[in-house]
Amino acid sequence: MAFSIPNSTTQSWWLLYLRTGLFASIGVLVVFAGNSQPFVGIALSTLLIIAGLLAIRFRQVSRIPGAATNWFLAAGLLDIVAGLALLFYLHHPDQGIVLVFGAWGILVGLIQAVEAMYVFIGLQTSVESRSMSGTLIHFLNVLICGGIAFMLLLQPLGDDSTQVVGWFFIAFSITLLLLTRRLQVEGENRP
Repeated sequence: MAFSIPNSTTQSWWLLYLRTGLFASIGVLVVFAGNSQPFVGIALSTLLIIAGLLAIRFRQVSRIPGAATNWFLAAGLLDIVAGLALLFYLHHPDQGIVLVFGAWGILVGLIQAVEAMYVFIGLQTSVESRSMSGTLIHFLNVLICGGIAFMLLLQPLGDDSTQVVGWFFIAFSITLLLLTRRLQVEGENRP
């Protein structure tokens, strides 16, 4: 997620890039491994928990007065809670993936929508608020997360819906990569 962060030579951008890679890994795992094996549930849970910890760690590293880092905390906590919730479905990983990732998609979409509104109306003091591309990327994230929730909760393709969700996670990781890059460029250009 892209947010206004003051420039710092000690920024740990790799934390956000690694988090993006973890979401791509989730997508690849769901596409190719399916969802009916217990190890898939454990792997997805582990990836989500690590992604959440990376977001929270980035927030700690970037904790500067006036910086909008609470979004990282919200995203990180949501990822951790979803990862822990998947552990409750180890005996029925297909049901866990449907329910947990469906709820996760709805909540992440909501967070992205609120964040896009903040950026659009200029409440965040950043270069991003003067550019529509940041708002459009957040809007794409809302659509992608809505697609995740729709495909999982309504299952329009039957059992194949879960594999399609993997492609949504890969698309989500691409938009997160774009947002992370925007954030890094903005941070490096800040006086």
